[in-house]
Amino acid sequence: MSFMRPYLLIWVFFTLIFVNCDESGFQISEGIIEYKIHYLDDAREKPIINILPTTMTFSFKDDNTLGVIEDFMGFFSISNIINIDLGKSFTLVKIGTKKYIYEGELGKQNFAYEEMKNIKINFVNQTKEIAGYICNKAIGSCAAFDYEPMFLYYTYDIAIETPNISTAFEDIDGVLLDFQLRLNTFNMRMTADKVKRTKISEKKFLPPEKGYTKVSAEELQELMSDFIMP
Repeated sequence: MSFMRPYLLIWVFFTLIFVNCDESGFQISEGIIEYKIHYLDDAREKPIINILPTTMTFSFKDDNTLGVIEDFMGFFSISNIINIDLGKSFTLVKIGTKKYIYEGELGKQNFAYEEMKNIKINFVNQTKEIAGYICNKAIGSCAAFDYEPMFLYYTYDIAIETPNISTAFEDIDGVLLDFQLRLNTFNMRMTADKVKRTKISEKKFLPPEKGYTKVSAEELQELMSDFIMP
């Protein structure tokens, strides 16, 4: 039976490769991405930056996603739900004890990206490792950033079929691990710090049934402006 040994060794070798890939997080389809938020504006000119949130969590499962930005005191939060099965996006904003919800259609740009309309994406043949994942590079430009180049990095090793639907980056078919965003008058950079494999409840991707006041995109924009306008 000695002739079987080479085949056995080959089988063990490939088994170890696939096991290790699974444990390292590659091709993950359910979990949480933790981003650090870097504000690109001068805090001396916009002192409210000093109390704004510095992290974002992004949960995903079965191509559904939930992004949450919340300050450490829990006074302010903004969440965005993409529910593929419902064909809807939901933006939830909490300011103190007031809670608001905006419902949008998938494929239509979320109100948060209003300032970044008509962004142009140029794909570059370069890669960079972020949070343990190999990312491809793209360069974006739009009026919101005075057409200055925005360096974007995205990975195919996180399995979300339409990761950027209803955003300004819909032309990018990978999960963004480093990107820029303009929200109202604030310019921010989101950079992934950790990617964690963990079970996510499907309930996370459902809109709340009560406690939130329904508003239009225009009303939500006005609420946000009143709260964070420097």
